[in-house]
Amino acid sequence: AEQGKAQVILTTHSPFLIRIANKQKALIRFMRTPDNQLKIFQQDEEIFTDGNPQEAKERLQMIMRFDPAVNELFFAKRVVLVEGDSEFTAIKEAGELVSFMNQAENTHKKEDTTLINCRSRDFIPLFQRVLNHFQIDYVVIHDTENQDLGTGVNGKILNLLNNQENRRKTFAPDIETHLGIQLSGRDCKPLKAVEKIKELNQGGQLESKLGDYIKFAYGV
Repeated sequence: AEQGKAQVILTTHSPFLIRIANKQKALIRFMRTPDNQLKIFQQDEEIFTDGNPQEAKERLQMIMRFDPAVNELFFAKRVVLVEGDSEFTAIKEAGELVSFMNQAENTHKKEDTTLINCRSRDFIPLFQRVLNHFQIDYVVIHDTENQDLGTGVNGKILNLLNNQENRRKTFAPDIETHLGIQLSGRDCKPLKAVEKIKELNQGGQLESKLGDYIKFAYGV
């Protein structure tokens, strides 16, 4: 291939061989529809062409170096973009504990769903552009941060969802307030989230606090 005399085609189910920050035109996604039809997705243009494309690529590369599992979005049956560590941890932990997720008809939904930690609300549109580019369906869970849902970053997220508000669910103003998590300066947010989820579960309040979010995330 380096000599320019051959074209190499590599097929893979491994997320570690995908490089979505560069050469998106070289990626072709194959998938089966529910009626067993083969669909092929390939784009003839790069994802990042406006604004500062180099900065966007560098941000994406940074996140992927920190979490290679991000590439799982190419192979997932259901993709959920979550804002950060607290949301990711809370949804994961609560999904294991709420009773309806352990019913026979729902257990496979946890395996079929891939939660993507975007590391920041500001980075969610970055992932949306990748998913939209490859026509991968997804939903979003994020904090409102006391901002209007139609402006700023919140508005950008909605716009990239084609203004379909039913494809996102928000915590107002943030998940810590919603769950009643008390934080001090040195607290580890994910750890505090896990502790709170267990506390709510023991007190029989977990489903009332997070049940709708779990159903939304896992498509129940």
